Amino acid sequence: DQALATISQAMILADTDDTILVSNGVYGVGAQIVVDKAVTLLSVGGAAQTTVQRTSGSSRIFHINHAEAVLDGFAVTQGEAPLDDLRGAGILLSDGTVRNCVITGNVSERATRGAGIYMVDGVLTNSVISGNQTKSNRGAGVYMAGGVMAGCKIIENGSASYRATYGAGVCLESGSLAVDCLIAGNLGTASTFHRGGGVYVDGGTLLRSRVVSNAVAGISSSGGGIFM
Repeated sequence: DQALATISQAMILADTDDTILVSNGVYGVGAQIVVDKAVTLLSVGGAAQTTVQRTSGSSRIFHINHAEAVLDGFAVTQGEAPLDDLRGAGILLSDGTVRNCVITGNVSERATRGAGIYMVDGVLTNSVISGNQTKSNRGAGVYMAGGVMAGCKIIENGSASYRATYGAGVCLESGSLAVDCLIAGNLGTASTFHRGGGVYVDGGTLLRSRVVSNAVAGISSSGGGIFM
């Protein structure tokens, strides 16, 4: 075993099937942490005790990009989608698993899809996605181009724009599945129109989930809870 100062250093040195244990604390990043190996990043004290946040630059926090990669038990905050890839200010999940995380306070001033998390594929489970904000486009909390989200709480995310926006809480595209989730208190506002304060469904599937107390505001806006 070896103690290292940063998560990025640990990722560089990790071998296949390693578990990287991260002690309690707040870890600042100035560039995204890329998890592209079959490793597990596991916090010792869980998301209440272990935070990874952007402290400089313009960068998302994590890019998870391996089918056997696992991110477990972190608070992920203050991320910002990079200018060259406006997918996910907090996390870009291309493949792998994110579980037991709190994804909160990630903000984008640009046309980001998924200010909290953007899912290309993979699994998001038992996590809270809250208080993420985007100025435009789709899915302030979660944008799902694919993958599965199960047992999550998507609460009090918001999108506000001078143009059309879709799905302040969750945007579900074709091939994606959200199941057993709570989607509550999300707000979408637009000077033109907003579709789906809680959920915007554009070919994806929503099952066994509670969608409550979401709202939309703007000219010709519709679907405070769900727009399909």
